[in-house]
Amino acid sequence: MRLGDTYCNSHSLRAALLAAESTRLASEKIFINEWRNAFSLVRPPGHHACGKDNRIGGFCFINNVAVAAEYLI
Repeated sequence: MRLGDTYCNSHSLRAALLAAESTRLASEKIFINEWRNAFSLVRPPGHHACGKDNRIGGFCFINNVAVAAEYLI
């Protein structure tokens, strides 16, 4: 299936959820001083999600940084 410039299949949602959760977890561990640093190398990356017109794009489904920030607030 194609949504704009982004293709998806039956595994896309799971991949996007795992990417968002790993970014959230890394942010939490840094925030509570359990880890000194972290780097979330995830696909889909998330940085294009919900940009223009609140739509997915650039192969991103969930804005991972926004999810992590909302969790930490």
